[in-house]
Amino acid sequence: MNKVGIFWFAQNKLVFIAELATHYNADQYGLVDSAFLHIHEWEKQHIYSRFGLKLAGTEYQQYPRGRVIFDTNLQRTHVFLDKHIFKTKVKKQIITAFNLHPDTTKWFDDPHYRCF
Repeated sequence: MNKVGIFWFAQNKLVFIAELATHYNADQYGLVDSAFLHIHEWEKQHIYSRFGLKLAGTEYQQYPRGRVIFDTNLQRTHVFLDKHIFKTKVKKQIITAFNLHPDTTKWFDDPHYRCF
């Protein structure tokens, strides 16, 4: 089953938090998104430490990031990410981490997720 959530690519490692899409209700447009917030997970929960990274004092916008949502109308996943990580290597890691099917996953570079 597909998962939804958020991620970063920091120090050559995918850092992510995900839950099954079935844990959430679709919005009025049929989109299922997680409740995870980048700023909270990075700066309050220190999610990077779960992946063996020592990045205390860094900001959530410092590394390329993105979000995975599920479209119930089209039965496909949409991945929005910083254009700097729009690469096959990173995509494969996201597919594995979020249990996605490559044929039903659409990729979008999104300036909202650019790093500063």
